[in-house]
Amino acid sequence: LGLLAEGVILLPATVPFEAVLPVLRNGVKVFGDVSSTLLAARWLRPDLEVVSFRGKTINLQLEDLFVKIGIEIR
Repeated sequence: LGLLAEGVILLPATVPFEAVLPVLRNGVKVFGDVSSTLLAARWLRPDLEVVSFRGKTINLQLEDLFVKIGIEIR
């Protein structure tokens, strides 16, 4: 996808995301799939922009919750 060339940092799956959130700088954008990780990002760091990418399976109830709490869906 060419993400590294754009300055994107991909986190290894072995790193607990909740441990990374406190050290992220202001203005960082958090991208992920439709998961509870993005809920944690919104809850623990409401100052960050959080964006969810739709996967192959669409969970309309979870997406509705995301929209209500300010997580953008693309």
